[in-house]
Amino acid sequence: MSKATTPPTALVQTWLDLIRSSESSEVRETAKEKLLGAFGNMKEVVEFVKANGLK
Repeated sequence: MSKATTPPTALVQTWLDLIRSSESSEVRETAKEKLLGAFGNMKEVVEFVKANGLK
């Protein structure tokens, strides 16, 4: 995935934070859907997270 098509790092971190949060299951599921929509699959998400030093 090229830099032009990836979401901003801060947005990805926000989605990750929401997935791990104690927010409602609807909020967590929506964040997961956004990640998958942006990257296509979890492997791409993991690669982006590692490449950008996200936690």
